[in-house]
Amino acid sequence: MRRVIAVALILTGVLLILLFNRTVVDLDRDGSIEAEPTPTYQPSFWQALLAGALAGVVVDVVLHPLDTIKTRLQSSNGFWASGGFNGLYSGLLVGAIGSAPASLQPLIHMAAASAGEMVACTVRVPGEVIKQRMQAGQAKTTKESFVSVTQSGGIRGLFRGFWTTVARELFIALALVLAPPLTLGCGINVHIETTRRALELYIPTNTSHVKYKEVLTEFADYTRAGSFFPDWGFSCLGYSQQAEDAHWPPFVQAAVQHVRETYPQPWESEEAKGLIAFVFALTSHGIADIAWHSLTWLTDGFIQAMSHYDFHDDFAAAHGVADTGGDFVLRHAQDVSDLLGKPWKVPVKDVEAIYKRMYETRQNSPRIPSAIQIGFCMRAGYAALQADLRVGKYLFARYGQMSPFLVEGLNDYPKGGVQDMSASVASCWPELANWMEDGVRDDYLCYKFRLFSIEERERMAKTRAKHHHARMHEWRGDPQLAEAVLRDEGFNIVSSASEDGVLTLSLQPVAETSSADRRSQSVFSNPTYEESKDDDNATCTPLMSADLRSVALTLNAEFSGLGQSVVVGDFDQDGLPDLATSAPYYSHSRPAIPHIGSVFILKGRDNTDDLFNTANIADIADVILEGEEQQSQGRFGSAMAVVDLNKDGIDDLVVSAPFTDSKNWDMRGKVYVFWGERGQGLSWDRSSVIEVPVRGNLEKTFGFGQVLVAEDLDGDGFKDLLIGCPMCFGKWLMPQAGEIFALLGSDIPSSSPPATLRPTWSMHSLSSLPYENFGTTMTVATLQNQTVLLVGAPGWRPLGTASRRIGQVYAYNLHNGLDPVTRFGITGSADHQQIGTKIRAIRLPNTQNDQLLVASHLEEIHHSPSQTFWQSGVVRLINITDLTYNNAIIDLEDEESEFRAVLARLEGTQQASHMGSVLASETSDTVWVGEPLADWERGRVYKWQFDSKGDELGQQSVSASTICYHTGEEQARAGSNLIVTDLNRDGYPDLVVTSKYSSAIRQGSGQIHIIYGH
Repeated sequence: MRRVIAVALILTGVLLILLFNRTVVDLDRDGSIEAEPTPTYQPSFWQALLAGALAGVVVDVVLHPLDTIKTRLQSSNGFWASGGFNGLYSGLLVGAIGSAPASLQPLIHMAAASAGEMVACTVRVPGEVIKQRMQAGQAKTTKESFVSVTQSGGIRGLFRGFWTTVARELFIALALVLAPPLTLGCGINVHIETTRRALELYIPTNTSHVKYKEVLTEFADYTRAGSFFPDWGFSCLGYSQQAEDAHWPPFVQAAVQHVRETYPQPWESEEAKGLIAFVFALTSHGIADIAWHSLTWLTDGFIQAMSHYDFHDDFAAAHGVADTGGDFVLRHAQDVSDLLGKPWKVPVKDVEAIYKRMYETRQNSPRIPSAIQIGFCMRAGYAALQADLRVGKYLFARYGQMSPFLVEGLNDYPKGGVQDMSASVASCWPELANWMEDGVRDDYLCYKFRLFSIEERERMAKTRAKHHHARMHEWRGDPQLAEAVLRDEGFNIVSSASEDGVLTLSLQPVAETSSADRRSQSVFSNPTYEESKDDDNATCTPLMSADLRSVALTLNAEFSGLGQSVVVGDFDQDGLPDLATSAPYYSHSRPAIPHIGSVFILKGRDNTDDLFNTANIADIADVILEGEEQQSQGRFGSAMAVVDLNKDGIDDLVVSAPFTDSKNWDMRGKVYVFWGERGQGLSWDRSSVIEVPVRGNLEKTFGFGQVLVAEDLDGDGFKDLLIGCPMCFGKWLMPQAGEIFALLGSDIPSSSPPATLRPTWSMHSLSSLPYENFGTTMTVATLQNQTVLLVGAPGWRPLGTASRRIGQVYAYNLHNGLDPVTRFGITGSADHQQIGTKIRAIRLPNTQNDQLLVASHLEEIHHSPSQTFWQSGVVRLINITDLTYNNAIIDLEDEESEFRAVLARLEGTQQASHMGSVLASETSDTVWVGEPLADWERGRVYKWQFDSKGDELGQQSVSASTICYHTGEEQARAGSNLIVTDLNRDGYPDLVVTSKYSSAIRQGSGQIHIIYGH
């Protein structure tokens, strides 16, 4: 009979759980519940067992006295007769041991949960019976209690109440399994930042469109909420399909129709304007996701490329780290304090109406979410964002070390980095404004956001588990945990709804808070390094000291990329060096076209006293060159080089726009040559373009011109041009295998250069591996009177291995600048070492041959078995004089090799500091090295000096010393670029330092410091 009752209780529990699910989730109209996986951290069996056991024991130790009091109150002998308040820990050992096996219950599958609970109860129930006898005062010891039970009821007496206990525990286990996971999609901060930057780039050219930018700016509460909105239902109340639908043009189409019919122009009310801002922002989200998630025909969007680079082509693994870690990487690199506590406003009533409009003509359409359900899930998203903003910076280490590509490429990757996504959004918004003005009339919104037919969407859905937001943030799997984080920080979330159906989400301070510092160092993370303190730069000298003459060049534009490339040449032959610097994200005279790119020329001068201490370079530049008007997102100025291709004795400037033709994602790239002219300098009127002939639809020159290097390849005394295309297709159409191109001056007539130039020759690497990135860096060295071309391929790995991005430097003999012949290769041995991200040939004093600086700025440094600096970086000075082996590949770290090449090494000083991101030579014995992510991305630069000596056998020994400098500005990345030259011809070298993300004028606008030597 007892078993029948127990089974009845179990079935009743299951029915109650299902009823609970129906009440909260609201079953689909066809009666099904959308199940959605929520992958989380998967511990090993023994980790799970130990963790669960310890948790159970701790709980029992803490609560055991209360359990004893409860048992004595329930005892038939009465509370005082059973022991009262004496011996409250009687039976603790048995109870604690019995609780531990319960940790074996898996919460993933219902059957496993049921079996686990039943097995656990076989241990727990006997322990419970013995414990209760002791708590009730019927036995003093465990042995006495055991004997008493078995004498009165036999072994079966130990299992008294077994089935009732199983029913109780099984009910709880099933509830945990079947209850809907209240989780949110990730990347909230990335999407909000993308919309914010797009708003900066959005310059309406139609007067009727000006109001839309004003609305987006004025109603920022709606804009922030709308930027997240399309992810609202992922893993929340079973609304994943509805969330997916909210990403794409049919939803935008329905939203525009709803706005126009419900709120006719002129739009005066807050409800109308707020809804418009909300629709523009949700459109931003969908556009961004196309490149971020590699949707439609893209094969190398952000996450796809990330999976190739760092995750052995495991898209799901890369997806989880990108969606989750992207917010933390952004939080680490950028000040997002303007989002802290800022409210969201969600027009939930209008959103419900938009869903009704979109689904009303669709057969077997998904259920329509209610305003209340939308608000519930949006609240969870708001809580997750605010928790991220307050404690997420401590999780940068956890996710950053999983993917060097994420740390390096989040901002700049051309197919799905934040800069690319924001420019795509800004380019598409004018079409959305046309829809708002004139109605939905086109069959697609804009090229990158086509209005997919139902058939196209269904076909894409089969391959787009990519866009399924299964990976969750640390606390997004449980909204209550996110709100607990905020309460620990001293805040509660407040929800309020207006009569017009607008939900406002905000933070309200609570009276008492706990220490955020204690929390951040214990519960929510175990960071591998702590936030920089004020004395972190105690060993570094301020770069801008009062006794040095210096100039700071700025630009009044957010994330302009100022200083990405800096070169010096005499372009007008006046005998004075001219400074050229670029801002590839800045559109000077055509601001409505995003990321055309600009180059600023400051003509040389003997006297620098007329320069301001701080100046906007756009105001003081003597010449400004811009990319072509039709080349939106071409990033003109991404790379520059100074050559003399026509051999007229006047320097020429080469500028690349590697991502032209971005509209259709081809991004073939162009390289321009601006011919120097005596007394005139540079202009578009005297320029030529270098193009690679089209080789077919598949073999594309993606990113042609990403790297430009000036070297004398044929020994005629004039610098020729090397063009690196590390993202080009390789042999056999290998994606991003890389290719290099050379243009010799001997091919160009000096009097009248043609308008279009073709490279003299091109070359792939011998291996041509996918994502090898051959051509990332190049230099030329002289070895034993031979010209040797060295090319970096940081993505190289040995064939047939699971290694990732070890890197190789290829060396080729050149004969008159032609016919490269493989000579040797230099490799590393560790994953993500990326040997060859930067290389530079230098000639040490008193030596006959060049030596090689090889940087691997993402390399791990192992200081001890317990201390590893991830992505810290190393620069090695390598003796390449004796590398005469044909086709030999030498491992720098092979201790058994007879080859001992490393003369000196400079290691990164911190976690993720990226030592060696840039190298600059001053003299034959002095090199400047950048460490731009040191000190919480403030950045450092180092002066590295060598003292070279040789012995009677001709062997070199090198001692080295370093001096460290810093600028002190948080998240500026000082040392992103460096050059050393004598700008004012006073005989002393001047140092030019780029801080890529300096916010001295505008957020992330960049800054260039020129420190004059004396």
